[in-house]
Amino acid sequence: MRKPMTSDWPWSVDDDSHRVDGVGTVRNHRVVDARGRTIVEFSNSDCSEIVYEDDGDGGGSHYDVLAMANAELIASAPDLYNALTMLVADLSNVTGPTPAHLLDDMNVAKAALAKARGE
Repeated sequence: MRKPMTSDWPWSVDDDSHRVDGVGTVRNHRVVDARGRTIVEFSNSDCSEIVYEDDGDGGGSHYDVLAMANAELIASAPDLYNALTMLVADLSNVTGPTPAHLLDDMNVAKAALAKARGE
């Protein structure tokens, strides 16, 4: 396997819980790098489904389904970037005729990488 693109990789989701009067326990979803630094943080909002998880001891916590999904997707960004980079490099080194569908896949991967770089 090739080396990751940065020493701050991998990113992961780190949940943080805190009490809110009248609501209960609320979880924030933070994407952190390998050094524990926050990349982005999500918390409950009105734009998504808020789910209550009962802990079985008369308590529980609320979490925002969309915030959690966004955090998981963002945490996977370095892995996805590296996978696409390897795919493009490997397809670029194919000798002989390359099937059209693979060339199409490579162009889609290149466009996604460019978008990730802000190009």
